[in-house]
Parts: sequence; C-alpha cells; structure tokens
Amino acid sequence: MQNTAGVTITPDGAAIRWRRRGAGEPILLISGQAVGSASWDPIVPALGADHEVITFDLRGIDGSTTGDAPAWTMEQFAADALAVLRDASVTSAHVIAHSMGGRVAQRLAIAHPEVVATLTLIATTGGDAGGVARDAEASRVLASGGIAELVPYFFAPDGDRADMARFLQREASIAARRGHYTASLGHDA
Repeated sequence: MQNTAGVTITPDGAAIRWRRRGAGEPILLISGQAVGSASWDPIVPALGADHEVITFDLRGIDGSTTGDAPAWTMEQFAADALAVLRDASVTSAHVIAHSMGGRVAQRLAIAHPEVVATLTLIATTGGDAGGVARDAEASRVLASGGIAELVPYFFAPDGDRADMARFLQREASIAARRGHYTASLGHDA
C-alpha cells in the first residue's frame, strides 16, 4: 500500500496536511466538524486495497493551520479540498464525506463538478435554512466540541472504544472548533 503525505499551502497561508494511502481510483475522504482525518483510519485499509485514499485535516484541526481568513466558509473549505487534490495530482476523485465534511463536499461538487467522480454524503444536510432544525441540545454539544458529550451522538453504547477514541481525538483550539461550527451554520446548498 502506497503511503505518502503532503502539505498544501492555501492563498491565505493555511497549511493543510494530507495523506495518501493505497492504489487505484482516487477517493477523497472529508471529515466532519472539528474532527481530524484520523477519524477515517478504521476504514482506510479496506478502501486502500482497491483505491488511492486521500484524507486531510480541515483548517485548524490536528496538522493543519488556520490561515489568515477572518471567518471560514464552506466555500473556503471546498477550495482547500480542491487544492489538496491538485497538489496530489488528482484530477477526479470519488468523494465521501461525513457531517460538516458533507457540506464541504456539496460545495466542492457545486463549484467544481469535474473533480467529483461520485459523491457519497453521510449524516449531513444541505443546510440549516432548508432542512429540519437540529435539536437545541445537539447544537449545544456540537458547538462545545466536548469529547465526552459527543460520544453518544456518534456511537452506540456498546461501540468499539478504540474506534470511538480515534474518531473523536483531535487537536483543535476552541476558536477553530467555533470557526467550524459557524461556517457550518452558514451553509446553504
């Protein structure tokens, strides 16, 4: 299995860390709100058996820096994803995205349909304005980013503890977590 890594520098100076594993048709995996790309690690080996799998840390998460933009948007996150694909010399990829990553993927597909071979969206919406309103307590927990509070929203009580820890472990400042949350609130596809 091929395993390479890179850093893409955006126009506003953010350093976006990405990894490539496997070989075959490319798949781009986009993580959810304030979740590191390691959240995909449990499924990368299976996907990498037949595909080139690219993961990246969204701005402000784990190995990626924030850049100088005053506020983040889904369009900006989508531009980051496109820049990662270009730096990885990928012209088209199957895009699989979770939660806020699904919102990023929607923006990527709208702005650059030529780079999205297929689009798989998991637990996401087209935006809060046209969708079913999220429960107020769920919004509070997502905004807080508290690991212990998030676990019941993503896993069954008898879920694999190692997978839970991997999914929810990330380095992110409160400002970065809030930046993700605010950008997600502004999404309307």
